[in-house]
Amino acid sequence: MIEIFVLLMVLILLKVCLFSSKGCMGYFSQSALSIDSDDPADGLQSNTHGDAGSFLTYLKKEIEAELFPRPTDSILRRHYETLVQREVEARLVLMSE
Repeated sequence: MIEIFVLLMVLILLKVCLFSSKGCMGYFSQSALSIDSDDPADGLQSNTHGDAGSFLTYLKKEIEAELFPRPTDSILRRHYETLVQREVEARLVLMSE
């Protein structure tokens, strides 16, 4: 009886893992929170603002890791960037309180 329960739990965990937005390995590795970026402006920002730029880049990457993948359509990408920016601002406000 316990074997059936364990098997069901493993299958449910596997199903949730496979259908999540991060994928199975996104929960077990730090690659989802890496600072690497496709945007060259991020490198410029971290060089000009020092620690504040790298913190904001890290915060942005952390938020993007929680969201759906970046869209390729220009209009959707604009909305996606606005969503990320608003979330960054909201988290900064929460940190300042």
